[in-house]
Amino acid sequence: MRNALLAALLLPTALLAACDQANPASLNLNGCVPAIREAVGPGALGECYPEEGQRYRSHGTLDLMVYNKYDYFPEVFNLMPPTSTVSGNTFEHLRGDSSTVTITGALATLDLNQAAGPLNGWNPPASLLSWYIPFAGSIPGQGVWRGRFPLIPSTLGEQLRARFLADPKRYTTMHRVVVNLSIEGEMADGTTVRTQEVHFPIDLCWGCLVALNVATPGVGVVDPEQQYAVCAQKLVGTDFIPPCVAGNDEFLPCGYYCYFCDLMGTCDDRFCPSF
Repeated sequence: MRNALLAALLLPTALLAACDQANPASLNLNGCVPAIREAVGPGALGECYPEEGQRYRSHGTLDLMVYNKYDYFPEVFNLMPPTSTVSGNTFEHLRGDSSTVTITGALATLDLNQAAGPLNGWNPPASLLSWYIPFAGSIPGQGVWRGRFPLIPSTLGEQLRARFLADPKRYTTMHRVVVNLSIEGEMADGTTVRTQEVHFPIDLCWGCLVALNVATPGVGVVDPEQQYAVCAQKLVGTDFIPPCVAGNDEFLPCGYYCYFCDLMGTCDDRFCPSF
């Protein structure tokens, strides 16, 4: 009986022996889930968390005028059966579940698509084309983990911002890049497992997620010629709920943008002319 229990404990590891590579039969990256902000009441901002359910983003949008990072909300599934299922014992009779995976981070590479646009002719150093993002998580056998990490880090984002700033057509240009990523973790015996590689397109733009208001609280209908001046007043409705990540995927009113960028010292003179 003791030998049978030991064999059951080691089964997931035996299946993955010397497998320091992508193994989607064991760990699967389902996709990027939308993030939602919990509503907790007027004047209070709730926490953001990944949305549950089988809805995934086909691509992302990063407005470089607003922010220099893109946050990815992964959903990862551990396909390995729990040790208790393999052995027929309950968790109370086991010292640990060897099929549990401790997430350690993600590997990413960047395809720039340099055919046209602000990134045309750009030859960045290798460190900006391939990088590792450390973060932590834990997934039991047959379990699902949802988390958050900066897929485009600020070091890369600042370089992308500089390229867009140098382009006079930045307000009307959108440039699609593709980030290739896989998430990795370790089993109890130190064996490294990785998900399959996922290709995630991200549209880069300058101001495409900042909305000009036709009407503004306290002002009423806005003269089109005065829209940017009204933005600089940093007015938003009392029912406005900020996005989880400003500049990522969701539209935000220009009044909130001018408030947000004023705090960071990154305001665009066209959208916030008084700064």
